[in-house]
Amino acid sequence: MDKHPSSQIESLDSSHSTPLPTREGQGGGSSIPAREWQGGGSASYKTASPDRYALLRAYARENRKHATLAERYLWEHLRSSVLGVEFLRQHVVGDYIADFASRHGGLIIEVDGGYHSEPRQAEDDAVRMSHLAQMGYHVLRFSNEEVLYDIENVLQQIENDLYD
Repeated sequence: MDKHPSSQIESLDSSHSTPLPTREGQGGGSSIPAREWQGGGSASYKTASPDRYALLRAYARENRKHATLAERYLWEHLRSSVLGVEFLRQHVVGDYIADFASRHGGLIIEVDGGYHSEPRQAEDDAVRMSHLAQMGYHVLRFSNEEVLYDIENVLQQIENDLYD
């Protein structure tokens, strides 16, 4: 038997961009808005759909174990709190798993591989960003290349977003 959490659901792909279906078969689900999560504490369960949180959390743990080179590189910069805020990696938000999330201002950072330029993936990403915006989050997206070859600019953009 495959123990990888992603094998339990077909609609959650490795790109993390497709929401899990609700019981009615539609994406989204009922989630508590981001502003409640920003109150502090370890309350990721407050932003996830309660019926899927355990599965998403297990999948997020797998993602942390198998992070891309660009994700690991950005995490080394974010984890040191050089920007003055705490970030969480592979964090459950609603029916999604954010690459990085900060409680400060509801910021989510996504690090994208080349497949994100494919038309279908771009559509999925737009839907995901819309759902997250409705929950009170702002999403910054960076390509793997931006993170690996222009980290100073990436960090500056993140800092600008945090403090604007």
